[in-house]
Formats: sequence, C-alpha cells, structure tokens
Amino acid sequence: LIKNSSEEYRSEISDIYFGAEFFGEFLMSEQKLRYGNAMNVFANEREIDDLFLIQEEFNIPISLTLNPIIQPAELMGENQMMLQFINWLGEFYERGLRRCTLSFVHLMATGALQKRFPEMVWKSSVFQNVDTPQQFIDMAHCGYNVIQLGRNVNRNTDLLPEFKRLAEKYNVKTSMTVTDNYLPNSPF
Repeated sequence: LIKNSSEEYRSEISDIYFGAEFFGEFLMSEQKLRYGNAMNVFANEREIDDLFLIQEEFNIPISLTLNPIIQPAELMGENQMMLQFINWLGEFYERGLRRCTLSFVHLMATGALQKRFPEMVWKSSVFQNVDTPQQFIDMAHCGYNVIQLGRNVNRNTDLLPEFKRLAEKYNVKTSMTVTDNYLPNSPF
C-alpha cells in the first residue's frame, strides 16, 4: 500500500505506531512483569521488521506505543526491572526507533529514558487526558516532546490558543484525537 501510494499521501503520514510487549523477569521468582498497551495488540517480529523497512525506504517514522491502563510499580525506580526495560527498549533504539508513546508519567519524570535515548521523541498518551494548561506544563516538565491533548479540548476555542502558546514556550508539539470509537475514560 505505501509503496504504491503517491508521495503526497505518504507525506501526510506523521508516523506509524505499533504495540510491543516487555516481559521483565523478577529475581528469585518465576513470575514475569508484562508491560505493553491497553488494547493488547502487539506486532510480531516479521511485522516489526516490515515497519523498520518502511521507515528506512520511505522515511516514514515508526512509533512504539506503550500505554497500559495500570502502570507497574516495579518500573518506578532505578532497579533491576527498570534496567531490563531500558535494555529491551534499547534494542528498538539501536535499530533506529526514534518515537515512542509512553503513558508512564513517573518513569518519564525520572529522566532515565531521556538520558539513555537522547534522540527519542517521547509522546504522551490519549489516556492521560491533558485538559488544562497546568497538566500540559506538567507533561512538558516530565520530558514529553509531543503532548496529546484530551478530547475535551477539541472545541474549546478559549483554551486552544493557550495550549499553542505553551507548546511554543516549552518547544513541544501537540497532538489531538479528533475522532475515535471509544467512550470517555474507557480502557478500550
């Protein structure tokens, strides 16, 4: 589809997002930590290889999406599990991944990801419901480069200029879901 499409069509694609799942191994336990996305839809190895080919051949960035509803406490501090996660994410980074949607604000606030992956564009998630200027500022301070505005902002002509001003001040981009098929605050 992409190969046969026009350059004009391809130029309208900001990025192609895909889901993957991290499996962390606990020390002294056979349990595994699972961290992925709310939809439980994950690209397989072949699909990921194809996505990297699209990125290389057509210069369309791919974007890993990690946005579960519940954030695991085991990834909240500098520990063995965070190191496993960073190493896992590093494999994608080494292949050329430079965009990632990550809903885990506390993990972003540590600065560990930005330090390890300096060229990564960090995108907030639609699940974070950024509806106020203070929430926007908080997300910018956590290190997000693209902040997903909440659905309530879509038609709020009083707030949109303020978000534009803040985006320029903090040198971040905004993103907005203009149409979707899920209910407000729904996990799906």
